[in-house]
Amino acid sequence: MTRNRIAASLSATALAVGVLCGVTTPANAVGGGDVNCGGTQITTYNPGLTLTERPVHVHLTRHFAPCISLSNPQVTFGVTEERRVTTLSCLTLAAPGTGTREIEWSTGQKSEYSYTRTITNVGGQTVRTETGTVTSGLFKDSTVIQVTTLVTPNILDCLGSGVTSESGPITLTIA
Repeated sequence: MTRNRIAASLSATALAVGVLCGVTTPANAVGGGDVNCGGTQITTYNPGLTLTERPVHVHLTRHFAPCISLSNPQVTFGVTEERRVTTLSCLTLAAPGTGTREIEWSTGQKSEYSYTRTITNVGGQTVRTETGTVTSGLFKDSTVIQVTTLVTPNILDCLGSGVTSESGPITLTIA
């Protein structure tokens, strides 16, 4: 199987498990906030993640689409992109923490928010939930909940050149 077919298969599996395990969808997330988005997160690692921690170049893209906004109907999609070098391994990939993130919307406007991330492992899936507040830009002072479901790396995939990418479904609610 090619990498793209494997990634597509894993994404479909993650979505199915997320639905079966009750991961929120845009229609029901936080009681239908002002902005509700579905979408996909794609992350690449260079070099690939192995069982040993080492510096890794991480490129993470979140495509939030479609989005529905009650207060700003022109908001139909959003994108975040992050590039960083950090020390990671397959064993330290998902960790609780805090941070800030910026979303660029289809209107050209931006929202910056701060968040706290929690991690739950359910049935071979890693569910990352980020909860926070929009600190500047569009939707300022609103609550943000982002839920990402990714397949937990198979330990055998961490041998050799390691895990070079992961992807999965994502939901975003701003209320």
